[in-house]
This record gives sequence, C-alpha cells and structure tokens, in this order.
Amino acid sequence: MTLYDFLMLDTKEQMAKIMVSGTLVTHLHTKTSSFALYSIHTFFVELEYLKEPETSNQEPILLRKRIFKSGNEMEKYVDVL
Repeated sequence: MTLYDFLMLDTKEQMAKIMVSGTLVTHLHTKTSSFALYSIHTFFVELEYLKEPETSNQEPILLRKRIFKSGNEMEKYVDVL
C-alpha cells in the first residue's frame, strides 16, 4: 500500500489498516498524551491519545492522527528507539 492509497481511505478504513497491517514501532508518553507510532510499508502513522480517560473503563480518546514518511516528526522518538 502506498501513502497515496492510504490517504484515499476514510478514517475508519485507515484505522483498520493500521491495526491489521501496521507494525507498532514504539510508544511515547508525555504529561497529557500517549503516542503510538506505527509503520505501514513506506510511511509512518502517529496516533496521539488523551493520556487518561475520564473513567477507567472508557476507551482511549484519539486526539490526532499524523501521517508522514520521515523528517522532523520522527525527532521525538530518537531517544526511545
């Protein structure tokens, strides 16, 4: 799958593709967010979640999804890789 093919999917299909075909590279935690970095073929997808849901049985809340090939977006992961 190319980056273009991935971008043509709707959000639900993208999330399914990440879970089925993506390889979890690493997790990163800050005071307010948790990040999961996935690799899919030739690009990366970063999922940012609210660190602590309001209740313990609540699903994590996705704040942002970033898609990139490389570059500055990878810098925050240098220390954890």
